[in-house]
Amino acid sequence: MNALRWTVTWIVVVVTVTSLSAPSAVALGGHPGATPGAPPGIRATTSPSGTGGTLGEGTGPAASAAADAPSVIERAKAAGVPLHDMFLPNFHARPYVRGGVVHPLVSMAPAPMGLGDFGVRNTSGTAVPYVLQSTSWEGTLTLDGIDTFMLDNGGPDTFTVQLNAVTTNTTVGDNTSGSFWIQNVVDYTPSTGSLSLLDNIWNFSNPATTEPASTFFSYNGTPVDPVFYYDVGPSYTVPTPFTLDLYVNTSTTVNATTSIGYSTVRFGYNILNATAGSVAHGVYDTVLFNSTLRAGKVPLT
Repeated sequence: MNALRWTVTWIVVVVTVTSLSAPSAVALGGHPGATPGAPPGIRATTSPSGTGGTLGEGTGPAASAAADAPSVIERAKAAGVPLHDMFLPNFHARPYVRGGVVHPLVSMAPAPMGLGDFGVRNTSGTAVPYVLQSTSWEGTLTLDGIDTFMLDNGGPDTFTVQLNAVTTNTTVGDNTSGSFWIQNVVDYTPSTGSLSLLDNIWNFSNPATTEPASTFFSYNGTPVDPVFYYDVGPSYTVPTPFTLDLYVNTSTTVNATTSIGYSTVRFGYNILNATAGSVAHGVYDTVLFNSTLRAGKVPLT
């Protein structure tokens, strides 16, 4: 896996982006119940990202998938997924390419909001495309205090903060060109100081976003076949003021016995309290995509 491609980042936050070194390869074993070597068939609330801003033409949920959004929710519900753990891409997004520039326009909510990067800059009167790529992205949020109330929310003062990126050149089976939207998410409730971590992974490699469980080799969470992957991380009580770091990084993990290389995504966090110092930190989810390819024999970037 070569890089993470930056898309929409935080909602109502201050963003700091840094490049961190990728972890080294380690030996590993498969997740119980996983099916090594089988390639993929190619919150009931929706996230304000997923419009495909820097993905380019032909990636991300397409117009043909818009009618399938209700069925995606129904399949997840049938699998017992709590809908508050599911952050859908915007199936109604209609990005298009004109003059080599992606125009991430949407005709229906949710539209992108907060701070974001869509891969387009204009310094001379002409929009010019660009791509930001790294093996790791980090976002930093500092909250001194917050007062929210949303009538359409089951928890009127609960909101989410998300660090979102899109992987490129992800190996699944013998295909080295996979693309997946990864979301490192925090639910926060100011009235109680409750902070919970969770993540989602959606397949942007095909218009239907189909993602069977065989997409993954090893993981901490739950693949919901054939919809998406999610993991519920730890929860903490963190009253304001505090600083939150979220990060995602990619690497190739090599099985010491078989020499098979697995594209890997890690979801991490660091929570600092203004008075008490470090509250918690670590990697709460490590996901290895299924592969049949040996490292060193074929590109696994």
